[in-house]
Amino acid sequence: MLVTAVLTRWGVVPTMACNGEQAVLISERQDFDIVLMDILMPVMDGVVATAKIRQAERENPLRGQVPIVAYTSLDLGTDTARLAQIGLTAVLPKPCNATSLEACLARWCPDKFLAN
Repeated sequence: MLVTAVLTRWGVVPTMACNGEQAVLISERQDFDIVLMDILMPVMDGVVATAKIRQAERENPLRGQVPIVAYTSLDLGTDTARLAQIGLTAVLPKPCNATSLEACLARWCPDKFLAN
């Protein structure tokens, strides 16, 4: 809720998914600048959802690869090779504050996000 409120205040319109399966379905129909992926979700967890999104990207190379940032309270570490193996671009630890969210957006979609 905090992230949604901060993004809205910055003029970013977030698209929410209730579970990993829904996240995959939404990502098949819409292009995104960045995905903040919760890892612990019902129906399909964030790791499986990330793998499915990455598979869809490989099958349709015209779409390009969206940065997928794990937004989680789990300790996934900072090993970029391990994160890449999962399909994740980076980790944004929960809970986050506006400063860390802003840094994440500025890092992974700098041409789309201008800090307010």
